[in-house]
Amino acid sequence: MVARGRAGEYIQALVQQCVHVGASFSGFFDEFDLLESAATSYAEGSPIAAEAGSLVFYLPRRLSRAEFLEIDGFRRHLAQEHQVEDDQSEDDASVNPVRIEAELIPRLFFLVIITSVSVCRAQQKAEGIYDSLNGKIRSMTVYFYKVIKNSKGNFEAQPDYFTHHQEFIYDDNNVLVLRNFYEDKKKIRESRDMLAFNKPDPSVKDDTAYSVTDSSKEMLITRYRNGKINEYRKYITLLRTGSVYYRVYMNADGAISGYNKFVLSADGKEKFRWQLFTGKPVNLNEEPYLWEKYNEHGHLMLSVYNMGNGTKKSTGRKYKYDDHNNAVWIQFSEWNPQTDKYDPVRETEISYKYAK
Repeated sequence: MVARGRAGEYIQALVQQCVHVGASFSGFFDEFDLLESAATSYAEGSPIAAEAGSLVFYLPRRLSRAEFLEIDGFRRHLAQEHQVEDDQSEDDASVNPVRIEAELIPRLFFLVIITSVSVCRAQQKAEGIYDSLNGKIRSMTVYFYKVIKNSKGNFEAQPDYFTHHQEFIYDDNNVLVLRNFYEDKKKIRESRDMLAFNKPDPSVKDDTAYSVTDSSKEMLITRYRNGKINEYRKYITLLRTGSVYYRVYMNADGAISGYNKFVLSADGKEKFRWQLFTGKPVNLNEEPYLWEKYNEHGHLMLSVYNMGNGTKKSTGRKYKYDDHNNAVWIQFSEWNPQTDKYDPVRETEISYKYAK
């Protein structure tokens, strides 16, 4: 990235911002988590974005889904800075987040508040794929492949020699303790102590409050960083269905930055995300910024992004599983608007060693 004008000062500020973001999310080692968090943080205002001036990004021709989301979020944030606020009242389809709560909670049945202070721990995931692993696992080995189109026009997977493979070592409780990065079949490039890497950040603490009404139950998480409120997260589950729940993300001032709706079904889960940058009411009748479909194992299968310029971006995943319902093969693909098909771009093969 190059900044015109006061380039040195802005590049230095950008580096400081990266260090700040890295420190803020030091518990996460997964690239998707970092990039998604960065994209969400733009909604809260970025000090470098406010005064950086003209920015020129030199990007690779192919971006991952998380990288694309982060760049587009930054673009939207910059564009929003130059937009004039519209003071017109929202139409009937617009839903004020506060009003949503009022409609979901017609009357307070009883209130239970449990306040707890806890140190935030990292999510132990491998490449954003797993929420959990099934069975008693000693180790997991992940091989990476890039998919190219050969001279005959067919797609074929080739080993990614730069990334090669990684090995994840677990203890008796399926807690990740060691992650080895290989540069060839035998030579380890880096061995990472994951217990130290995922050490809780003492500056980050959560207060959690629970409330229940005759129509919903809620959980409000107030996150503190260095003793000051950093963000709020509210989880709302509708009692009359049990298959619909919401997650609302708010900055320290209470302005909503993200509004997620989840719908559970027998074959998996759907996620709808409305990305907000102004704290304005949520219009649930508008197309969400992001729609995702998860399979019955909780793994992401399909994503559709509605971009700010009216275009769409979509990615897909295919899986194969072993007898423990752990994924052993994953193919990542991207939608090609010219052919209206999903072209494979990379593959991952995973093997497990289970405890007897």
